[in-house]
Amino acid sequence: MEATGAPDVYSQTDLYVQHEFKMAGQRRAQVSLNVLNLFDQAASIGKWQTYQLTNGINIDETAFYRGQLNFDQLIKQQNVAQDPRFLKDTWYQFPISARVGLKFLF
Repeated sequence: MEATGAPDVYSQTDLYVQHEFKMAGQRRAQVSLNVLNLFDQAASIGKWQTYQLTNGINIDETAFYRGQLNFDQLIKQQNVAQDPRFLKDTWYQFPISARVGLKFLF
């Protein structure tokens, strides 16, 4: 039940720029741009966590609470089929997105 391959390094670069313009009198306008995941990185942020394909293992509850169970041995004894998605990537960073803003201040 070991993970295979090196995990993705989660990093994300966001950008926010804003500029303010003076208008007539005391009025001002602000223009802004907010970009999330600027480089459109697609690092994995989640893995499939369920080991068994169907059902699971039958355990002795008393032995479980005493810490006397060897789960690897029980899986082999009970022929539990491993889900092929186990420890594979399931969730990824959201793709690049941008928001433009315009604000009038008076």
